[in-house]
Amino acid sequence: MGEVDIKPFLEAGKRKISDEMNEKGATKRKLLEAGKMKAIEWCSKWDDCVKDPSWHPFKVVTDKEGNSKVQ
Repeated sequence: MGEVDIKPFLEAGKRKISDEMNEKGATKRKLLEAGKMKAIEWCSKWDDCVKDPSWHPFKVVTDKEGNSKVQ
């Protein structure tokens, strides 16, 4: 299994930081740096989760009859 791709995290980081920083009047350079830092943080967390064999990204619920359902 490969590593987690950082590109989606970079896009999400830019959007998230852009919304927060525009209210504060930050410069474009600060926005880019803050977005990259958030992306690295999120990507690292996902990478750690994916490497953990006990981690499950979905919640499995079993009803009274014993039927399992993914949420």
